[in-house]
Amino acid sequence: MNCRRSIPLHLYSLLLITVLGCAGSSSLPDGVETGTVSGIIVCDGGTFPEGCVVNFRPDAGTLLTASGKLASDGSFELSLREMPDIPTGSYKVTVQPPPLPPLTDEEREKEMLEGTTIDRSNLIDQIPFKYMSTQTTPESVTVTTGANEVIINLEQ
Repeated sequence: MNCRRSIPLHLYSLLLITVLGCAGSSSLPDGVETGTVSGIIVCDGGTFPEGCVVNFRPDAGTLLTASGKLASDGSFELSLREMPDIPTGSYKVTVQPPPLPPLTDEEREKEMLEGTTIDRSNLIDQIPFKYMSTQTTPESVTVTTGANEVIINLEQ
């Protein structure tokens, strides 16, 4: 048996076992205190368009971001790795526009005939720019153990 070939095979096997063992895990490490977060976001008394995404990015520690989609009334429920448990701590709050809807057949045909693209960025204009980035958002929320109900009032 050639030892040079068996070493990489063992390493590949170990790597495969490690990846497969971790791939299905969506829970947090043992001992991490968590809470659930739901609430409502309003901006100057109104709500953002349905489908906008609210993100909670930790101020320190992990780079995992909890997120949730806004309903038409501005309500949301956060999840992290498709689980409702969010580690406790301080988070910066950002809001992103919803994904753009697919082009209709008429819009696609018009773009092809005219050689232009249709501006569909009007949803971005409905969110104040400062709330789109963790570097510029003034909003932060502290998540504590148990259920957290938050009302976030953003200003233009």
